[in-house]
Amino acid sequence: MAHHEKAHDGYVQATEPVSESAKILHRRQDENLPIFGDLVEHADATHLRYHEREDARNIELFFDLFFVAIFSTFTKNHEINSNEALSSYAVYFGVIWASWLQVCLYDVRFGFDSIFERSTKAIQMCAFIGFASTTASLEMGPTPEVGKEAALSGFQSLNFLMIISRALFAVQYAVAYVLVGRKHPPAKIPLLVTAIMYALASTIYGLLYKFVLVDSGNASGFYGYYAIIAFELSVTSLVVARYECVSFKETHLHKRLMVLTLMILGEGIIVCAFSFAKISSKTGWTANSFGQALCVILSIYFIYCLYFGNSGIEAPLYFRPVKQQLYAMLHLPFHLSLALTLEGLRTWTVIANVQYNFKKVYGYIEEVIGDTPDVFRLDEFNATTGAEIVASLNSTAKTFKFDKSASWDYMQSALTKMNLAWQDDAATIGAQTKGDVLKYYFTEFVSLFQNEQFVSNSMVVPSVQIEAAKGSGVAKMDAYFAVFKMIFIYFFVCTALVMIVLGVFRRMTLEVRDKYDNLMITVRMAMGLFLGLLGLLALMDDHITRYINSGVLLPTLLFVLLFVVMFEKGLTIFAIKQGKKFSNTVRKDDPEYGDKLDMDAKSVGEEAAY
Repeated sequence: MAHHEKAHDGYVQATEPVSESAKILHRRQDENLPIFGDLVEHADATHLRYHEREDARNIELFFDLFFVAIFSTFTKNHEINSNEALSSYAVYFGVIWASWLQVCLYDVRFGFDSIFERSTKAIQMCAFIGFASTTASLEMGPTPEVGKEAALSGFQSLNFLMIISRALFAVQYAVAYVLVGRKHPPAKIPLLVTAIMYALASTIYGLLYKFVLVDSGNASGFYGYYAIIAFELSVTSLVVARYECVSFKETHLHKRLMVLTLMILGEGIIVCAFSFAKISSKTGWTANSFGQALCVILSIYFIYCLYFGNSGIEAPLYFRPVKQQLYAMLHLPFHLSLALTLEGLRTWTVIANVQYNFKKVYGYIEEVIGDTPDVFRLDEFNATTGAEIVASLNSTAKTFKFDKSASWDYMQSALTKMNLAWQDDAATIGAQTKGDVLKYYFTEFVSLFQNEQFVSNSMVVPSVQIEAAKGSGVAKMDAYFAVFKMIFIYFFVCTALVMIVLGVFRRMTLEVRDKYDNLMITVRMAMGLFLGLLGLLALMDDHITRYINSGVLLPTLLFVLLFVVMFEKGLTIFAIKQGKKFSNTVRKDDPEYGDKLDMDAKSVGEEAAY
C-alpha cells in the first residue's frame, strides 16, 4: 500500500495511506460529468474570466471533422460547371461555415465538458450530417412547376436543420444567461440579446421556406440565407464590441480558425490526390502528369507557408474585440476562396492531362503523314494513306478504351465518313469540297475524343447542354469551352483573393511594422492583383485558348507563390542584416542604446523562416 509523505516543521511525516477504493472513488468522481458544470473559470460581480485553453479541445476537433465531411460531400456531389453551380457552392459553403463559426463562438467562451455540452454537440453533429445529406438535391436554378416539391426537398431539409441549429444556439445562450449572468450581472444583457437573436433567426428560417422558396418556386430564395447569416454575425459583433465582458479576447478562437484552414488544405490535397490516382490509372505516370501534380502540391504548400509561416500568428489572441471579430469574419472569404482555389487546381490538372493526351492524336497522325506542315490538309492524301489515318485514329480511341463509351458510335460514324470522302464518295461530299468534309469529320472525331476524356475523368458539363448538342462532338466541346472560361475566371479571382487576404492578415497580425514589413504586405497584394488581372484573359477567346493549351496555367500560380515566398525570405535576411548594422553603429555608452537595440530588433527581426 502506497504512503504519501510531506515535510512539516523540518520533519518528514507520513500521511494516511490511500486505499484502492478511495482511488476508485476519486476516479469516478472525476469521470462523473456534471449536468452543466462551470461555464467560465471565474465570475463575480466585477470580473469574468473564461477557462484558459491554448488549443482546441478534443470534442472541438472532432466536431471540425464534421465540417470537413460536409465540405467533402458537397464538393463530390456538385461539379462546378455552370454559374448556377458556382453560386450554389458559394452560398452553401457560406451557410455551413457560418454555422461552424457560431458553434466556435460559443465553445471558445463557454465550452465545458458536461452532460449539457455533450448533448448539444450530439445534436449539432447530427445537424451537420443532415447538411451533408441535403447536398445532392441543392440546385440554384429556377425550379420547374412539375416536380417542384422534389426539386426543393433539399432546401426544405436544410431549412429544418437551420431552424434546429439556431434554436439550439438560443438554448445554449439562455443557459449561459442563467449560469453566468447570475454571477456576473454585466453579462446578462449581451447573453440575453444573443439568445433572443438566435430565437428570432430560427423563426425567420422557418418562414423562409414557406414564403420564399415554395411560393416563388425558385431556389434563388436561398440567397436570403446570407442576409440572415449577416444579421446573426452583425448582432454578435455589435454585442461583443459593446460588452467587452463577453468578447473573445484571450480565447483560442484564432486556433480554431487555423485548424479549419489546415483541414480545408488537407481536404484539397485529398481531392487532388484522388484526381492524380485516376489520371495515372488510365495513362500511367508521364512527365506531364508528374509536373502538373508537382505544381499543385507545391502551390498548396506555399499557401500553407504564407498563412502559417508568420511570427504574428498568435497576435489575434490579444486583439481588441472589434479587430478580433473582423479577423474571424475575413476567414469566410478566405476559406471560400481557398476551397475554390483547391477545386480549381484539381480541375486544371484534369484539363492539362486531357490536353496532353489530345496532342497524341496529332502525334499518331503525323507518324502516317510525315512532314506535312498542316494536319488539316487531309485532302492531299490518297485513299490508301487516308485508310491508314482512319486506322490510326481508331486504334488511338481503343487505346483509351473509348470503344465502350457512349460516343463510340459517333466516333465510328465520323471515321466512316472520312473514309468515304477519301474514296471520293459523292453522297458524302455533296456540294462541299473534299477538304472541308475531311476537316469537319476530323474535327468531330477529335472533339468526341476530348469529350470522352473529360467524362472519364469525372468532368462533365450541365446535362441540358449535352442534350442540346445531340451527339455532336464540336457542340459538346463548345459547351466545355464555356465551362473552361467560367472556371478560368473564378480560379484566378479566388487565387487573387487568397493572396490579398493573406496580405491583410499579415498587416493585422503585426503590431509593430517597418518599411520591410510594409513592402512584404504590398508584394502579397500586388501579386494578388496580378492573378486577378489574368482572369481578364477570359474576355479574349483566342488568348485564353492559347493560354490553356500552353500548359503553363498551373506553373503560373506556382511561380507567383514561389516568388512571394522567396522575396519575403530574402527581404527578411536583408532586414536582419540592416538591423544588426544599425545596432552596431549605436555607441555602446549611449544610455538609450539598449532601448534602441530592442526597438530595432523588434521592428526588423519579427519574421519567421519558412
